[in-house]
Amino acid sequence: MGTHGLVVVSSESIITRNTLILGVTSDGFSDTLVSLAKQITATAKRMRVLTLFRKGHQDTIKLVMQRVCQD
Repeated sequence: MGTHGLVVVSSESIITRNTLILGVTSDGFSDTLVSLAKQITATAKRMRVLTLFRKGHQDTIKLVMQRVCQD
């Protein structure tokens, strides 16, 4: 069975050409989303910005998501 959709995880509410997107396919969606959340949380902890990340600081969220994309 093929993938029929893509879920976009982004720190911005409006998607443009320059928006950083972490994509998650709909196959095994819940498992993939949990794995992505764990990876983002672990990265924020390593960067020592978990508190700012949890408070929704936009610049911090972008930095953490960039690091996850690079990893």
